[in-house]
Amino acid sequence: MAAKKESSSKTVKFEDIAAQIRNRQFAPVYLLHGAEPYYIDRLCKMFEEGVLEPDERDFNQVVLYGKDTSADMVVANAKQFPFGSPYRVVILKEAKDLKNIELLDSYVQNPSPQTILVVCHKYGKLKSTKAYSAHGVVFVSEGVKDWNLNAWIQNLAEQSFGFRLSPQTAAVLGEHIGNDLSRIYTEFQKLQVVLPEGGEITPDVVEKHIGISKEYNIFELQEALGTRNLPKAYNIMLNFAEHQKENPNIKTILMLHTFSNKMIRYHL
Repeated sequence: MAAKKESSSKTVKFEDIAAQIRNRQFAPVYLLHGAEPYYIDRLCKMFEEGVLEPDERDFNQVVLYGKDTSADMVVANAKQFPFGSPYRVVILKEAKDLKNIELLDSYVQNPSPQTILVVCHKYGKLKSTKAYSAHGVVFVSEGVKDWNLNAWIQNLAEQSFGFRLSPQTAAVLGEHIGNDLSRIYTEFQKLQVVLPEGGEITPDVVEKHIGISKEYNIFELQEALGTRNLPKAYNIMLNFAEHQKENPNIKTILMLHTFSNKMIRYHL
């Protein structure tokens, strides 16, 4: 017997929706929106692969794209009855490109109890979410703050992939890749091919498989300046100058300003 659907009127976290999918406690409508695409893509994939069995998807799972469909088409698919399955799953990707998306509100206010409608609205928030909040689940996808990025990277490596990762190596990844969460996740996926479960992501691994030099990065430059190792500092700066795309001047200056500020505070 299918699990009873539950609705929610509050904004929830990524982990909450992931748990609903695992426990098969679904709401009739999910709105996934916000500036950060990483979490929306992850949840969308979970809905695609975690609700129906592979042999049920041909007749009961539909993926639509905002720029290639209409609100009427989305509603028509959502109102169809499932065939040989407890649920029908309708996923709307690129919802930001859907014209007259507000026309979905009438369906959201009275959704089919046998359909799970997932609206993926990346790179921005939907203006009106009242109907979704009242009759479904709303998830706001926000990026990770700079001050928490290194901890997020370390947690992702350890909790999602089973890798070991030192804070210093996490800092190198964060400094080089930045807040591109999707790329960080993809890089860890690649490392699953070369590292066993529980393996350690070392600076050598990062340099070989991700392409971030263990010798030419901002942390090595800070150490060279702090220890007055001028030849090493000059070599790193020369490398930065030759690879402006990976090491833009403004980013280097900001990092060095933060480093200098900490050193002044320490000495004072």
